[in-house]
Amino acid sequence: MRRFLAGAVLGLLLSLSAAGLGWRLLTAPPAPGGPPAGGDPVELGLVPEEKGKEADRTEPVYVLVLGVDERPGDPGRSDTMLLVRVGGGALRVLSLPRDTRVILEGVGEAKLNAAYAWGGPELAVRTVSDLLGLPVHYYVKVNLAGFRTLVDLIGGVPMYVEAPMHYVDPDDNLVIDLQPGHQVLDGRRAEQYVRFRSDAMGDDLSRIRRQQQFLRAAARRALQPGNLPRLPTLLRTARQHVETNVPLAEQFRLATTAIHSYQAGALITETLPGHAAYVGPISYFLPDFQQIERLRSAWQAPGAMDNAGAGR
Repeated sequence: MRRFLAGAVLGLLLSLSAAGLGWRLLTAPPAPGGPPAGGDPVELGLVPEEKGKEADRTEPVYVLVLGVDERPGDPGRSDTMLLVRVGGGALRVLSLPRDTRVILEGVGEAKLNAAYAWGGPELAVRTVSDLLGLPVHYYVKVNLAGFRTLVDLIGGVPMYVEAPMHYVDPDDNLVIDLQPGHQVLDGRRAEQYVRFRSDAMGDDLSRIRRQQQFLRAAARRALQPGNLPRLPTLLRTARQHVETNVPLAEQFRLATTAIHSYQAGALITETLPGHAAYVGPISYFLPDFQQIERLRSAWQAPGAMDNAGAGR
């Protein structure tokens, strides 16, 4: 059973990445001729036992997850950004509003989601690291097509849609048409749910709140026993839609550490502190640097659970 749960958590982390939706944190392909993906890395022989023990070390690692809408001839923008901390205590996930005002190298003042368009995932990583004062070195990039496919593979995600959601953007090839009520969202409708932002609040914070709700609901769905046989397909599909600079050996360690944290119920979801405001004619999300300093202290400090129960 432990083996199944480990694989389920890995599948969950992979499947949620694209949503902003979650995290591809991380699995590696099975050894040639070895057991199928989707099990405990140590128990399945993918990681030597001594390396599995190293996974329990407490130093945190920070991984930036980018949900990118890729199009032919256009680098796209990372409209969904999450910073994930693995190790050092609870598994922590920080949502970063795309309109956050930052200074981009060689560009100047801009919105955070422009970092990917100007300099790819490398510039996005450096920008987030500078913004938060944390040593972010790794990234995981997932496209929307992968998100839709992965949600379908886990049988959709049960959600309560709190209000009608209607929006059409022909330039973005985006049509959102959701009715209120309890329902199971397939990949296409799940994408609509997590991308919608034209509600009464009208800002990115309401969308982030929905994305975090979706993340928790998808976690419950992915861990259902009926999804266990789908894990090998889930993992193979995820790898087709994921790009990362995390070394293979580090993927094993992070995956094992994330599994241990998740099984212990140590998961915290947060949003970058700040507020929306206009600077001249441009609408930004202005970071609250005093609160960010407090957040940085919490993310750097090692702790068994980091008061995780309050943030799940």
